[in-house]
Amino acid sequence: MILRVKDQDSYGSGKTINIPSPYGDSFTYMGWSLITSTGSNQYKLRVKTGEHYDVNGFGKIRDRYVIACTPTFGKIGDEIDFVLANGRVIHGVMGDEKNMSDAGCNKWGHDGGHSVVEFVVNKSMWYHTGKTVTRFHPEWAKSRVVKAVNLGKNHLR
Repeated sequence: MILRVKDQDSYGSGKTINIPSPYGDSFTYMGWSLITSTGSNQYKLRVKTGEHYDVNGFGKIRDRYVIACTPTFGKIGDEIDFVLANGRVIHGVMGDEKNMSDAGCNKWGHDGGHSVVEFVVNKSMWYHTGKTVTRFHPEWAKSRVVKAVNLGKNHLR
């Protein structure tokens, strides 16, 4: 199967949530293999779509990055476009829901809302390596997420 590359400067239409400054100015990551609760929607999504990665170890569902975010933006399986201040777009599928009870989590994300988008990655390729998201995507560096557009499509339906 050939995956087409989505345009990084366009996004779809749907429920739009504007993200106020200073939130969304950092990108974090978590290992996909850390999702182990077999009854969870996160696990069901991984089984249904397969556990696929790009060459850099980013989780992918078709041509979209698997991300973790708060329920502010949608539900597990939702396609969400995250628009950056510099005009670039991160095309995502919500693969994990950030725990709102975690210390430092607010409605926007972890780290006091600074991490709106957390990438789901191949743990063995990323953990204890010093890798950063913007090393592979410098076009996202020094920009922040300014809005999220939930496209109304879900991979669990």
